[in-house]
Amino acid sequence: MNRKLTDMAFCVSTPIVSIVDLTCYLEKAAKSDDTKNVYDNEYSYRNRLDDVMTYLAFKE
Repeated sequence: MNRKLTDMAFCVSTPIVSIVDLTCYLEKAAKSDDTKNVYDNEYSYRNRLDDVMTYLAFKE
């Protein structure tokens, strides 16, 4: 995953808030509408994020 994924997270002083800045370097361009559609469906977004992280963890 070297040079393919960068991130930054920090604590916010409230019990129900967190912030993550995630940057992915993709082989193919992603369409903005496709990205928004996945994110708008929170359950789908969570599952896809888990899939991506699992894929990246075992790819190398």
